[in-house]
Amino acid sequence: AAIAWNKLQLSMGDVLLEDGSVMSDVYNQFVDDNDGGLHITLTIDVPSHGAEHEDQGAADEHDAVSEADLARAAEDRALAAEARALAAEEKLACLGQAFLEESARTAKLQDER
Repeated sequence: AAIAWNKLQLSMGDVLLEDGSVMSDVYNQFVDDNDGGLHITLTIDVPSHGAEHEDQGAADEHDAVSEADLARAAEDRALAAEARALAAEEKLACLGQAFLEESARTAKLQDER
C-alpha cells in the first residue's frame, strides 16, 4: 500500500514547519526556554470520515493508505526529526565548547597584557 507522505506534517504548536526547514533554525526559533527542548508535533492531515472528497483520485489515495502505513510513516518522520534534532544539539554543544575555549584564550591574553 502507498504511503501518503504529503499527509504527514511537523509543527511547533500551531506553526506548521515547511518540508525544507533546517533543524538548527527551527531549534533556534522554537527552543523551550524552560528545558532547552524542542517539542515537535507530528500530525496526519487526513479528512474526517464524513468529509466528502472533491475528486475521485483523492478518495482512492485515502482508501489505499492503511492506518498501519500512516503509523509507520509517522514513526519514520519522527525518527528523522529526532536525528536532525540530535545533530543540531551536537552542533550546538561543539559551538558552545568552542566559545568557552575562545573565551578562556581571550581572558588569558588580556591577563598577560
